[in-house]
Amino acid sequence: MAGEQKKTETVDLNTLPVEERVMWRYQHGKGSIQDIARWDRLTVDEVLTIIGQDELKTVTTQGDLVDESDLQAGTPFNHGDQHRVTYTTD
Repeated sequence: MAGEQKKTETVDLNTLPVEERVMWRYQHGKGSIQDIARWDRLTVDEVLTIIGQDELKTVTTQGDLVDESDLQAGTPFNHGDQHRVTYTTD
């Protein structure tokens, strides 16, 4: 009908458990992952786990250089290392 306003869903985030509050903020685009961590006093790692993005906690570096200490017969010249990513809320 003419003149009707669309109702918007209101959520009292203070009544939700922390996992649901984090997911709601993430799914509704209410700030960055770092913002969400700050607001709920969590680490970025905890937020990544809650939103199902654990793979963002590590990166794999690929290289074609081999350290002298690694050289042996049959050493591949292309290798990768996994590194833990350290996030801050700054």
